[in-house]
Amino acid sequence: MRLTRCSVRDLRIIAAAEFEPGPHLNLVIGPNASGKTSLLEALYLLGRGRGLRQRHGERLIREGCERLRVTAELVAEGGRRRPIGVERGPDGLQMRLDGRTLRSALELSTALPLQYLHPDIHQLVLAGPGLRRQFLDRGVFHVEPRFLASWRRYQRALRQRNAALKSGGPIDAWDGELAEQGQQLDTQRRDYLAGVEPRLRKHVSRLLGRDDVGLVYRRGWNASQPLAAVLRDSRESDRRHGFTGRGAHRCDFALTLGETPIRDRVSRGQQKLLLCALQLAQAEWQRELTGSAGLLLVDDLPAELDARHRTGLLESLAALEAQVFVTATDVALVEQAVDRAKLFHVEHGELT
Repeated sequence: MRLTRCSVRDLRIIAAAEFEPGPHLNLVIGPNASGKTSLLEALYLLGRGRGLRQRHGERLIREGCERLRVTAELVAEGGRRRPIGVERGPDGLQMRLDGRTLRSALELSTALPLQYLHPDIHQLVLAGPGLRRQFLDRGVFHVEPRFLASWRRYQRALRQRNAALKSGGPIDAWDGELAEQGQQLDTQRRDYLAGVEPRLRKHVSRLLGRDDVGLVYRRGWNASQPLAAVLRDSRESDRRHGFTGRGAHRCDFALTLGETPIRDRVSRGQQKLLLCALQLAQAEWQRELTGSAGLLLVDDLPAELDARHRTGLLESLAALEAQVFVTATDVALVEQAVDRAKLFHVEHGELT
């Protein structure tokens, strides 16, 4: 899957931009506040139905305008061409794919899977487990067709059980569903990380010269017991607190070097490389399972990386069988990749 044509209208400082990205590495160069990130945001909007940092789509619209529009053409596996588009205006968000109106942004995500490597990627390490759980589940969603149904059924049962705990009502009716779907989510997550981990080691070895990276997965309840038994044993405690304290909704994972979580021992530059390696591993595993690695959006790649590590990361991105968009403030910072990339320049919201 790749984009062949894209049109952006009235998104942030971009009044109008038409471009045809290359099938592999695309470099977007321009000074700060020139519109580079806005261009990535347009692609992100196509794949997620929302902006990069917030959900209030009206703030994406260029000042003085009523609506924004982003349209593109996807070429799917086998050469099938698929028009895709997103529009935001006074009447809200409208999404279209293959000429039909979509009801859910999940359909966009299915058609245009993407990953976003951004300057604040360290938050995946520093923030609470909710962000990491969301990151993990999005990866599973793109490779496991049964995941979404299990996740929705689990969330429904969890809401109903929590409501019963607060009201003092019976919870037996929800424990069975919660346990069954929770065990399925756990299996899908563990299987996914088992595929990602060896690819993560390969990329970390290339980028950092380390072979002791690991992924530690925490399922959200005592690993020695099935979830049904844990839910049964924790009923009194859950009633006192008014919510379900253990289960698949508490899962988490951590990156380690040696035996130590990376938040405790590595610099921000190393954290960035490790997390980039994780996303490269995800893209590679996704390609092997589905035939497409999707899009990788890399905002301000040079930040916090020295020349050697920039070169290593650019080489890894260029070698990945995916369509990649990388922004930088100066072409000299990414010059080692120029001969393998399609080059764009952005200034004052204009793209050449």
